[in-house]
Amino acid sequence: MLGIAANGQEGSPFAEGIVTFSLISLSVAMLIICITLPIGLKRNMKRQFGM
Repeated sequence: MLGIAANGQEGSPFAEGIVTFSLISLSVAMLIICITLPIGLKRNMKRQFGM
């Protein structure tokens, strides 16, 4: 995955592992936020406006 950011060059397996882990964990975190944010906003609207 480092090749995408480094114009086709590859790093050591350790560096590739760090980049891969970082990209995957960032993707998972973004998905979790995209799910929990609307749920929290909806619950707050129900409590605040009585919907």
